[in-house]
Amino acid sequence: MTRTTDALDMPRRRDLLRAMDLAVDIGFGVLLLVCGVRYFIYHPLTGNGPLILALAICAGVSYAVGVLGRQQPQPTASPRLTSVRSRQGLGLLLATAFWLPLVVLAPSFGWCAFALFFAVHRVLSGRVAAILSFAVVVAVSLGLFFMSRVRIWVSFSAPSLGPCARLRLLEP
Repeated sequence: MTRTTDALDMPRRRDLLRAMDLAVDIGFGVLLLVCGVRYFIYHPLTGNGPLILALAICAGVSYAVGVLGRQQPQPTASPRLTSVRSRQGLGLLLATAFWLPLVVLAPSFGWCAFALFFAVHRVLSGRVAAILSFAVVVAVSLGLFFMSRVRIWVSFSAPSLGPCARLRLLEP
């Protein structure tokens, strides 16, 4: 019986995926830490400061608790809920729940969205991952919108005007 090249590459692919997962997890922690340090360099620990600090700590701890160790799903009545009821799934749900208001209040934490997006799609599946991804995009957009303090039509029309202007400039 001969083995196909795909079968030979499976251990290597599995190792590569584990390395990518580790990079995403470490990336979230590093980005959260850097964003927190950067935020408190420019903002005092008064006003929203304690809330920002608490949300960042809770998001980081929830994420760490969720991703450390192996995934151990709990038995459920619905196979769709298996990933949500695992320790990893609950940790990511909590981390996302703490991170969403954090990024609206302090948009500089939006950099963590990349790692959170990939972790959510790694651990959760289907509709839950899609809903959380949508919430991440909306939260980052709201945070950036509130931070920019510009009129809504400018912030939403500018991205579409750029390509149009470029096409106009390229015409002979």
